Amino acid sequence: MLGVISNKLTLLDYLKEAQKTPTHYYNKVSQYLFERIGQALGEFNISKDKVRICIEAREQQYSSLLSLLHSIQSTPLDERALPIRNIDRFSISAVKKKDDLLMSLADIGANAMFLSVRKDERTYSLTETRYLKELSPVFLSARDGKIVPKGLKPIHSLADLGLDDETRIQISRLKNDRKDYQRIT
Repeated sequence: MLGVISNKLTLLDYLKEAQKTPTHYYNKVSQYLFERIGQALGEFNISKDKVRICIEAREQQYSSLLSLLHSIQSTPLDERALPIRNIDRFSISAVKKKDDLLMSLADIGANAMFLSVRKDERTYSLTETRYLKELSPVFLSARDGKIVPKGLKPIHSLADLGLDDETRIQISRLKNDRKDYQRIT
């Protein structure tokens, strides 16, 4: 499993600019996820023609995302985006949750990430990292076993998520000790 986690409230300055184009924020966060996917494909020596990437079908046009990926692949502005070249953008398809059971696994991971940073009235401003910890054995990790930032990418850092110290520390300590998952440099 790979994930990207952000807190829009800590990116308010960026959001003002992003709101000019409706898909900008979604595409930018997706870019971070595709960087992680591309890096994993490279580290595991998986050919891009052997991969099918499914994203959840929503009420939006995905052509802008595919155009962004093509632009990055052609002329990456940052070396961190280079792994996106390991992805065939035509292998990406929008799938409804009910049409592919694997989307349920993605939902489980997304929910665990969301609960680990969610702080609102309904949760009494308490976060829940237990589910993320339970999933840690299936996240890709760095060679030292740490999940953050290789398997779980915070935007732009854990400090930028606006977490309390205890939650930030718990997330930073998440590990996957399974050697098969510790390939990302």
